[in-house]
Amino acid sequence: MLTLNKGLSNVFGSTSGMTLQDSILGSAFMPAPVKWLNMAGAHTTGGINGFSEDRLNRINTFMGNAFGNTGDRINAAIEESGKTYGTLSGSAYDAAQGNIDWVNSVWHKLLGLSD
Repeated sequence: MLTLNKGLSNVFGSTSGMTLQDSILGSAFMPAPVKWLNMAGAHTTGGINGFSEDRLNRINTFMGNAFGNTGDRINAAIEESGKTYGTLSGSAYDAAQGNIDWVNSVWHKLLGLSD
């Protein structure tokens, strides 16, 4: 039965398990209808425009210990980008997408300053 449940999750999709609710509701032991209800209103976060490891290293070298928590926010946005949040994790999705949007707004400014 667990194999069937996993197979159906692969067909209908599942969350990335970024929150405790999504981890529990997406587990193999959770009944399939509960998983599908959580996936019914799921959202996937966007990405960082123009992201590359080289650019990230350039920005980190430029910033050093300056610019407050900007480095932490960039690292959090990298981890949060492209992740799927379930229906019950709407506030976590909003916070993650807000951070990604903020990083997108400062990303090219920091690249310009580092040049």
